[in-house]
Amino acid sequence: MGCTARLPSHRAFVLNWKTGIAKEPSLPPVKWDALKRYAVKLKRMQSEDPTCSITCNLLSEYNMDGLHLVRLLEFNGNTRWIARIQLHECNSESIKRLLHEVHTLALIRERTCIPCASSVWI
Repeated sequence: MGCTARLPSHRAFVLNWKTGIAKEPSLPPVKWDALKRYAVKLKRMQSEDPTCSITCNLLSEYNMDGLHLVRLLEFNGNTRWIARIQLHECNSESIKRLLHEVHTLALIRERTCIPCASSVWI
């Protein structure tokens, strides 16, 4: 498909982000350093130079609903990823829901010019 999508800068996206995650009372314990190490590992696998220096910082912005915690990660070079962490134990229904989302995003990327995230499984 020969389309070009022009994305606005990250400052143009006005989302319902919260700050102050350390004060979130309903947040289960999350190993943030492990998330950063895993993100760096995935980013390095995508890199053309696997020996390059990659840093990852957790930004203060986050959001939460009943099922997921969403957190912004920023790498050197100003690349940003969104990490979505499931808050409850995995079951067959949550796996099915996730597979539907992954397949829907793949279809949108394949057949449209709508910018959407690429999926990474954790």
